Amino acid sequence: MLKRKIETYLANWKQTEGRKPLVIKGIRQCGKTYIVQKFARENYESVVYMNFILEADKKSAFTGNIDVDTIILNLSALIQGSRFIEPVLSLMRFKNARKQGQP
Repeated sequence: MLKRKIETYLANWKQTEGRKPLVIKGIRQCGKTYIVQKFARENYESVVYMNFILEADKKSAFTGNIDVDTIILNLSALIQGSRFIEPVLSLMRFKNARKQGQP
């Protein structure tokens, strides 16, 4: 299988000290979801995947006080069986997490 440039970029991002959340943008059907899910499976013990189009109720985790600990607590209550462990071992993947009215 061909290795994509994004795979190297994601690996470098993961190794970066004090990294910030990563936003991946691109045209429809170019493999964004596939590559992030593949990267997550290969690099993290715990992966939480949310599709805000299919699961609109999950957006409520981000209302009110939006510090990281509160968001994780809210998501844990909303997602049955979710496990949020050390940040180094956990990855959260959000699909279509843009504000209403944005393209």
